[in-house]
Amino acid sequence: QGFANFRQHTIYLGGLQLLLAAFAVGCWLKARGQETGDRGQESGLGVECSLDSARSPWLTDVPFWVGVWVVGLLLAFGRHAPVYRLFYSLPYMSFLRAPVKFIRLVELATAILAASGLAGLMQPGARRWRGWTIGAGVCAGLALLAALWAGGADAAIRQTLEPMRLAPAAALLKGNLVRALLHGAFACGVAAALFFLRGRLRHSVLPILVLAAAWLALDALLVNRRFIMGWDLGPIYRDNVVTRRVLDTMPHGAAFANHG
Repeated sequence: QGFANFRQHTIYLGGLQLLLAAFAVGCWLKARGQETGDRGQESGLGVECSLDSARSPWLTDVPFWVGVWVVGLLLAFGRHAPVYRLFYSLPYMSFLRAPVKFIRLVELATAILAASGLAGLMQPGARRWRGWTIGAGVCAGLALLAALWAGGADAAIRQTLEPMRLAPAAALLKGNLVRALLHGAFACGVAAALFFLRGRLRHSVLPILVLAAAWLALDALLVNRRFIMGWDLGPIYRDNVVTRRVLDTMPHGAAFANHG
């Protein structure tokens, strides 16, 4: 906040979305391990998925979208990652102006993986949610600690921004950092609550769906509200020379004039 958005794009994935995506990957790995004969061995992921097959409808595409996520992220790094040099050498790929736009593939893959994770969360018979609850809680705690550190790290932040000539905006950027970390901490806390409720509510998923939907809607509002602005449509529908001419010369001109 505090800067005009001249880049025409933003990058935001969401704490809850990332943890649900990680849960989908964990379920796929667990199911895959069961398929290869490791049914009695724990995977260390802290979850036992209710479906026995990695070919289950909500798990089938997980490996593909993980691949899209990884490749998209590496390409979005541009020259800061070695793989982009190979991609850039392909015919016509050198015409791409902004490799950061590959982050759109990461966002799409995150959304689909998160949906798969939420579908897995809804499956009956799943057990051992303690590990995921603790993991999400740890993420929330780390983000909160980072926010507390950033709140008192004026000198360190200013020193980091000096080479980029952004030191005059250090206070503003520090505030943005603290708010972002607190937002992430709350999102991870919501994820921890979802995993905890799933372990407690064995036969009811409605509270989990309501909590997830409520946070996702609030999350979208909080992140995008500074990009939302009202637009006065009055001048578009105001009487003018053109609309009067259309109404005078065309028998059915009223409809056109209303939108002109």
